[in-house]
Amino acid sequence: NIFGYDKSLQAPAFDLKRAKELLKDAGYPNGFKITLSYANDRMPNELGPTVAQMLAAIGITADVNGVPATVFNPAKTRGEYSLYMASWGT
Repeated sequence: NIFGYDKSLQAPAFDLKRAKELLKDAGYPNGFKITLSYANDRMPNELGPTVAQMLAAIGITADVNGVPATVFNPAKTRGEYSLYMASWGT
């Protein structure tokens, strides 16, 4: 009952091997390191570390940078983050 929902669309399959192949094809056979930023007062605090663990499974080391939205949003707008997680509600 949420606008935009389409029950005919299927979630992509989890394919760890393919993800690692894509990283290798992109020139990162050993992964890379990046900082993952997010507003820790707008999302569950566990979300950032959980996503970092998922990225680690394919060789991406993500340092987690959870900051208050009053810090996160202006920095995001200025383009200061190389990787960030944001949310949108309906």
